[in-house]
Amino acid sequence: MFSKPEQRLLNDPYFQIVRCNETFYELQSRNTLHYWMIRKNYNAESFRIELHHKHKVHDYYHTQYRNVSTVKKAIRIIKDHDQYVLNLLHQ
Repeated sequence: MFSKPEQRLLNDPYFQIVRCNETFYELQSRNTLHYWMIRKNYNAESFRIELHHKHKVHDYYHTQYRNVSTVKKAIRIIKDHDQYVLNLLHQ
């Protein structure tokens, strides 16, 4: 389950929440329109977050990062990825 501070981070206006439950949030970046799933992995001993990514709604998710230790770090990875994509588009 996501804590209240994690939920506040995930409710960032940077994202559109597509769907969520106790174990995952599916988000869409408002900047790149890419989709992301932040999933709690309760079976992992040292890392609890899996980060999955896809470009379009009908694509399949692929695992972007398996070993993210916090929701805050996962969000930073998403925003850094968006910046990378946007920089490529403007070259």
